[in-house]
Amino acid sequence: MLGIGFADHKQRALVDWSSVRALAIQSDDWGLRGFVPDAESLTDFDTERLGGTRFPPVYWRSTLEDSVDVAQLASMLLSHEGRDNLPAVFQPNMILSGQSVASPPARASDPAAWEPDPRYQRRGLGQAVADAMAAGVWHPEFHGLHHYDPQGRVLALAEADDEVHRALERGILAFPGSHSAFELGPRRSLDDVRESWAGIDRRFAEVYGYSMTSVIAGDYVWESRHEVLFRELGLRAVQAKSHQHRRDFQGPALWKRVRMAFDRSWDRLTVRDLVYLNRTALLETAQSDDPVAHRQRCLEDIRASWRRGEPAVVETHRVNYVLTDTIAAREGRNHLNRLLGDIDVFEPLYVSDAELVGLATRGFSAVRRGPVWILRNPGSATRVAILPGNGHSGQPLWRRVLIPAHATLILDDETNAMLHRDRLD
Repeated sequence: MLGIGFADHKQRALVDWSSVRALAIQSDDWGLRGFVPDAESLTDFDTERLGGTRFPPVYWRSTLEDSVDVAQLASMLLSHEGRDNLPAVFQPNMILSGQSVASPPARASDPAAWEPDPRYQRRGLGQAVADAMAAGVWHPEFHGLHHYDPQGRVLALAEADDEVHRALERGILAFPGSHSAFELGPRRSLDDVRESWAGIDRRFAEVYGYSMTSVIAGDYVWESRHEVLFRELGLRAVQAKSHQHRRDFQGPALWKRVRMAFDRSWDRLTVRDLVYLNRTALLETAQSDDPVAHRQRCLEDIRASWRRGEPAVVETHRVNYVLTDTIAAREGRNHLNRLLGDIDVFEPLYVSDAELVGLATRGFSAVRRGPVWILRNPGSATRVAILPGNGHSGQPLWRRVLIPAHATLILDDETNAMLHRDRLD
C-alpha cells in the first residue's frame, strides 16, 4: 500500500481540479525549421540515407508554420469559449533558433542564432503570432534552442557522404543519427547546455513580451541535472514528467523502467520549486489510422482527468496542423475544432501552463495576454495579486489587485481599468 501511494503521489495544489475543470493544450515543435522547407525538397531523395525509417512517415511532410497556419488556428480557437467567456488558448512550445540546416551557432547569445534560415522564410509570421497572442488564444512556452545537439550534428556532417550534404542543400533538417542526438542527452555536459542556452530567457521575453514559465525537453529526454538549469532560467513548470526518458540509465530494459518510475515519483514527492505537469490526453490524429476514434478517446481521457482530480493536459504536435500537404493540415485543424466543440459543453476553463502553476501554488492565476492581464480565482476565498505597474503617469511599480472568489478579471495594462468580470462557479 505504501508503494502504491508513493507511485501515485501527486504534487499538492491549492485548488480543486475536479471543480475547476482546467484544460491546457500543449503543442510541441513550433518554430522548428524542419523537417523540410517545402514539398519539393524530397523529390528524388531517399530519406533512408538520413535514418529516415526512425521517424514516423508523416514527419517527412513537417514544415515550419506560416502566417496562414497561425491565423486559421487563431480564428478557430476564438470560436470556442470556456465558462468565463474567454476563448480557448493554445500553447505552442517553441524552438527558438532561427537556424536549422546551416551549421547552427553554438550559443543562444550569438546574434546569428536568431537569423532566419533563408529556406524557411515565412512572410508575416511574426505579425500573425502577435495578433493571435493579442486575441488571447496563443500563449508560447519553451521547447529548446535547436531540438537537437548542435555538436552532434556537426560531427555527423563531418563524416557524411555527398548524398547527405545534398539533403543539407535542399533544406532538410534530419541527419544521420539525428533521432538520438538529443538536445538534453547524456552525452552533453550541463556546462555545454548552459553555455548554449545563455541569454535564451531574455530573448524569449523580448520576442513574446513575458518571461517563459514552462519547458518541455525535446523528445522527452532530460535528467535531474537539467532541472537545475531550468530553475536558473526562471522556469517554474516541467511538462510531461510522466513521459520523461532517462537515457543516462543503464542496464536491462525492465530495470531502467523501474528506475525511471521511481525517479519520477521521488521528484514529485520531494521537489517543491517546480510544478510537474503530466500530459493526460493525446491528440495525434496525423499518426492515427482512425482519427475519429482517436479524437473520441482524447475526449474521454480529458473527462477522466477531471474525475481523478487533475487538470486535463492535452499533448499534441505541430505536425497535426502544419504540413506540406495543406489538405492533411486542414483535416488536423478540423479534428481539433471538433474536439473543442465536444469539450465546450462541459464548460471547461481553458488555461496555459502559467495559469496551472499559479492555480496550483497560489490558488489564483495572473497572466499577460496581449495588452491585458487575465486574473482567475476559482476558489471560495478572495485572493490578492501583486502585478507589475506599467510605469506610466507616475503609477507605482507594483499594483495590488483583489480577486473575488469564483471570479475572472481582465485588467487593461495601460489604463489599469477593469474590462471584464465574470463568475466561475
